[in-house]
Amino acid sequence: MIRALYITDEDINKDNYLRSNLPKDVELVKVNSKEEAIDQVLSKGPFQIGLIDVENKNISAMDLMTTYSELVDDMDFVFFGNSSLYAGNIESQLDDELMHLAHHLEYPFNEEALENIFMDIILKYKRIEENAAVIEIDESEFAPLKLRSLYLFKSIPADAYIKFTSHKFMKVIKKNAVITEALIQSFVKRKVKFVYLYKSDQLQILEDAITEMYITLDKHKDTKVLLENLIRSVGIIHSYLRWIGTGDAVLSLVDKVIEKCELVIEKEPDLLTLLSKFPFTAGDVAEKSLLTSLFGCSILESINYKASGTRSKIILSAILCDSTLENDDLCKINSVKDPNLRMFSEEEQEEFKIHPVREGELASLFTKYPEVDFILHQHHEQPDGTGFPVGLRGKKITLISAIFILSNDFASYIIQRGLKRSVLRKAAEVLEEKYAYVPFKEPFKMLTKKLA
Repeated sequence: MIRALYITDEDINKDNYLRSNLPKDVELVKVNSKEEAIDQVLSKGPFQIGLIDVENKNISAMDLMTTYSELVDDMDFVFFGNSSLYAGNIESQLDDELMHLAHHLEYPFNEEALENIFMDIILKYKRIEENAAVIEIDESEFAPLKLRSLYLFKSIPADAYIKFTSHKFMKVIKKNAVITEALIQSFVKRKVKFVYLYKSDQLQILEDAITEMYITLDKHKDTKVLLENLIRSVGIIHSYLRWIGTGDAVLSLVDKVIEKCELVIEKEPDLLTLLSKFPFTAGDVAEKSLLTSLFGCSILESINYKASGTRSKIILSAILCDSTLENDDLCKINSVKDPNLRMFSEEEQEEFKIHPVREGELASLFTKYPEVDFILHQHHEQPDGTGFPVGLRGKKITLISAIFILSNDFASYIIQRGLKRSVLRKAAEVLEEKYAYVPFKEPFKMLTKKLA
């Protein structure tokens, strides 16, 4: 069965004619908007034909064709309507690649012309397996790339897929396709968090991204742009560490992120002013990492904690924190007793319970930054001893760990609710009783004073 996607303007005559005269091999799927069409392509694909009315005033036919072409391979386009509209608005703008995919039907329809065009398309796809865009392959062949990382690229030199099941994937980005904001937002609306690449492709792409971000972090001085690039860099670091491991390139980017994070803190010492420039959008692990860094370093400055390299240790701890969690939403959980933890799969719950130990082990590979492994091992401990993995209480938790724990807790609270003054005040109220113990009490007091 050949599937055709049709944006209708509710013209009953056109609809009825198409229903009655399309070849029986064609399934017609109607939608009412460009956004609904994109949803169908991403969730119900593949489609072999895009059926576009050039007289529909509610949609740009050329814009729709371009959008489809960015999402899928070899979709044919049948434009119907006035010949002069087609020639002026469509045909004149087609490049060589799209020209061979475009067909025109005059309206009112000519039955013979309609049949000829659709039969040509049907024969073409009869020679291609119907499920060519959807492949069945073991998930172990793929590695995920965070959706945020797409912002780094003008194009990706590899095909990218989204996951339906552990063995079924659909190609949604063609090799070397232009990455646009509209394309990324179409995934966001579908709640897609990862695109999947063959592992060999991902290695090259991440290494290229690391090189690009290393240069970009030195290029831009504006605080907001620098914060955006720091968040993107953390996302790349997480992907590399999770799916590839450590290496000279990613270690160098970590050093650069620490350097630039310290620079932005020195440039904007007032925490509220700095937070007003924070590009809060996704509420994900990368944003949480940077927020934790800003809170922690602000506390260090307030309590005059000047031990050698302490600020760098806080920042690296924030970068590595939650980096081993495959599901980003787990970063919003702070306790094994949180009832929301039960919303995750058993495998994810177990992953959450052991991640402080795993991240402590990961931190031990960063030999330039001693103590970070201890900080991360303790980052889910609680003042009253109800934390994990050990259940430490009070003074058995080091001061630097206490600073990191409460900074991370603040960041977790905020990414679930938004970066607003009202949310900052509410976080201080909600967490005050929890952190009214040594060694948390003084750092908590200093942070809330900065946020008042």
